[in-house]
Amino acid sequence: MKKINWLILTLGFMVGALGYWTADFSEERALYESLYFIKAPGALLAVIIAGLIRKNEPAQNALRVTFGVMLGMLSRIVFDLTLDPSSHNLFPFELMIGLVIVMPVTFVGSYLIYGIFFLAGKN
Repeated sequence: MKKINWLILTLGFMVGALGYWTADFSEERALYESLYFIKAPGALLAVIIAGLIRKNEPAQNALRVTFGVMLGMLSRIVFDLTLDPSSHNLFPFELMIGLVIVMPVTFVGSYLIYGIFFLAGKN
């Protein structure tokens, strides 16, 4: 059971890390492109995979994936702050924007997969 929890958290971490480590922050809209085109669809895919693994825990799956995405984002922020302390001077807002975008996506995806299994009688 605990291995599955770590797997779901790792899926979210990979989505967050992929979205943030590949973003070029010298561009003007890099944060939003990373959130909308990588992290949101990636979080949806991760929560669907989590829903296939753990069918009866939609809220926990959504929270685990969201927490993993936030940890992935935080890994890049901490790395950049060690190189240049002034690089992410608004990082709490970056995390809040990521949370506002990723969390609804994960909850919608999690309850969609739960509803599909519920209607199919596979719970």
